Amino acid sequence: MPKEEKEKQVKVHIDNKSYEFLRDTEVTGAELKAKAGIGSDYELYRKVPGSATDELITDTKALLLEPGMHFFSALKSVTPGN
Repeated sequence: MPKEEKEKQVKVHIDNKSYEFLRDTEVTGAELKAKAGIGSDYELYRKVPGSATDELITDTKALLLEPGMHFFSALKSVTPGN
């Protein structure tokens, strides 16, 4: 990838893998999950440095990505008997 094109990218981490997105472009939780191949039975969270609570990123939530952001997926809650 040419240097000028690389400068237009922002790298984030989802489930300990690196992904690149266009810089200064909002992406939704659904777009993040799709790029990482995360199924609809999982939720996506943003790791919040220094906080005990990580942020749930819903499929419709739009984010302006910053370099080095970390996200992780977790299986949605399962209700026994359903």
